[in-house]
Amino acid sequence: MTSSEPALADIEEEWSELAPLLEALIRRSPRFGLSLSEVRCDCLNEEADLWKAPEGYLVTKFIRDPVSQEKTLFMWIACAKNPGVDMGTKYLSFFDEVAKYTGCRYIELWSSRAGMGRYLAPHGFSLFYRSFRRTIDG
Repeated sequence: MTSSEPALADIEEEWSELAPLLEALIRRSPRFGLSLSEVRCDCLNEEADLWKAPEGYLVTKFIRDPVSQEKTLFMWIACAKNPGVDMGTKYLSFFDEVAKYTGCRYIELWSSRAGMGRYLAPHGFSLFYRSFRRTIDG
């Protein structure tokens, strides 16, 4: 890993730094219905992966469509250490490779930010059931 790429991290080792960032995110976006315990439990139970980057943390999950069985890399949470830092699009090429390596057809994320569709459109995302989805090329 170079210093500019996210790396998988241990939730227990990172919790003291991550928890306050999550609390701030939960206060800003209460409609997402996140809780500290849900994030912690999902990471501990290996239902989610915690990634540490120089700017903060990202939490991803894998989602499988029940009909088509296509797999999606879901960028569930992005917590920057400093407000206004864009980690999601900065690391898209890295997560494209993660998605390809793990057999995902899509990368998906949700956002409550107004204007997110216009911001993400140049990066290949389109609105999909109030979420944004990007197709991964084989």
